Amino acid sequence: MPEERKLKDLENLPEPERKTAKENKNKTAGLNGSNLREPVPKYNKTPCEKIIKNKNNSWIILGRDRPSTPPSGYGGQGATQCGSIDLVVGRMSSVEGGPKSKTWVSPNFTSDAARIYISQRTDLDENFNLVAGNVGTSKGRSGIGIKADAVRVIAREGIKLVTGTDKKNSQGGGIKSTYGIDLIAGNDDSNQKIKGTTKKKNFLQPIVKGDNLISALDELATQLGDLATRFHHFSSAQVEYNRAIQLHVHTVAPLPKPTEPSVDLVPNYLLANIKQHINSGSTSWAQSTNLSNFKNNFLKPYADQWICSRYNRTT
Repeated sequence: MPEERKLKDLENLPEPERKTAKENKNKTAGLNGSNLREPVPKYNKTPCEKIIKNKNNSWIILGRDRPSTPPSGYGGQGATQCGSIDLVVGRMSSVEGGPKSKTWVSPNFTSDAARIYISQRTDLDENFNLVAGNVGTSKGRSGIGIKADAVRVIAREGIKLVTGTDKKNSQGGGIKSTYGIDLIAGNDDSNQKIKGTTKKKNFLQPIVKGDNLISALDELATQLGDLATRFHHFSSAQVEYNRAIQLHVHTVAPLPKPTEPSVDLVPNYLLANIKQHINSGSTSWAQSTNLSNFKNNFLKPYADQWICSRYNRTT
């Protein structure tokens, strides 16, 4: 289990407040939603920002794009059209010792406890230190980032993850490609070495389409059944030949001379070989054709029934 903080941690309050908070008369502070004094860092405010906050390290910052110190982001570059709303709780939450009252801070997308960040223009992946994946890195686009120890998206009826709804992005530029959805565990999209070889494959792989996969497996099962039937016919011809060998009778003249070929063996031998030749030839050609069609229909990216998603990938 992860390390847990004290339910009520007052150690980082300034000394006079900490002493007061620990007195018996304040033991009920915070109960039933009553006021509770706790360590809250001081925010390094810029002139363009409007701040809404309380005494419990909860903040709403209305300003311009600012993922860190005042010079950061498009707001720090003096850009227009980069308005932002930063909803954050628990500044300095993950640093050693937790939040400290006398420490000046800027937004920190790593150490702050939880955040919803909205910006008209920002570098969202860079701000949150995210890998590019197959979708790529968003640069200078509107963005919403949600980060916390645990994130749940809950719907009473349905959830849709949809891309490509508009013809233009927030900057007025045309959207010329279809972008998919990446599911990346561990923030790792690196190549992975294929076991037993020196080759590498993309760690982010296409998600399999269930209906197409079922069709592919059904087709494969049909081909295996046809192959088994052809093999059965071929085996029957071999059995006929073996039976002729076992049951044939030689007619031998009284005088010593080479025996004549069996009248049973010859026609059955020829018949078996003819069947073997026909069956093996037709089986080989038909199976080769079927397998080629199978690959083209299900296993190639250009196929209508490709078993993988063209846009959506996962680790």
